[in-house]
Amino acid sequence: RDFALATDGAIISRELTSQGHTDPAIVLSDDNRIGSCWYIPNAHGQLGIALPDFIYPTNVSIDHIPAELAAEPGQAPRRMVLWGVVDGERNMALYAQNSSELRANVAYDRTTPPIVFKGEAESFVVLSEYQYDIGQLALVQTFPVRPVVRELAMDFGQVVLEVVDNWGAEGTCLYRVRIHGE
Repeated sequence: RDFALATDGAIISRELTSQGHTDPAIVLSDDNRIGSCWYIPNAHGQLGIALPDFIYPTNVSIDHIPAELAAEPGQAPRRMVLWGVVDGERNMALYAQNSSELRANVAYDRTTPPIVFKGEAESFVVLSEYQYDIGQLALVQTFPVRPVVRELAMDFGQVVLEVVDNWGAEGTCLYRVRIHGE
C-alpha cells in the first residue's frame, strides 16, 4: 500500500518542504503526465509528508518519466535520503536507547535534514538512502528501509524526502513519491 497518496489522506508538511516553482502536493497524486512534477529550482531540496496513519515503513518508491521523453533528463532526482520524524514516547525511548546504532552506516554525517521544525527540537532517523537510476528501464524504482529501523519496529507518521542531488541539471523535477509500510 502507498501511504503517501493524497486521496488516502497524506498531506505536505509545508514547514519541512523547500520552496519550489510548482505545488509540491503533485507528488502525492498518481498523475505522471510529462510536466506534472514538483519543480525545485536547484539540485537539492526536501519534501515533508504527513502520512494518514503511523506506519512501520518498509520501502520507498520514486516515479519518474522516461529519460527520452523528458525535456531535460538531468532534472531527475539522483541521490536521496528518506528521513523519519521520531514522535511518541515509545519511539523517543527506542531512539534514545539505539541512537548510535541508528546513526551508524549512513552516508551523510548529519542527524537531521537541512530544514527542520522552527523552534522545536525534533529527532530524525535515516530510513533509507538510495539513488534513482535514470538509465534503468523501470520508471518506478523501489528502495528498502534500513534493517535497523525495521528491527526496532519504530513507527512514523511523518517523513522527509531529501533530494541530495540530481543528474546534472540546474533544477529538479520530482514526479511521485510512494511510502510503503504496514
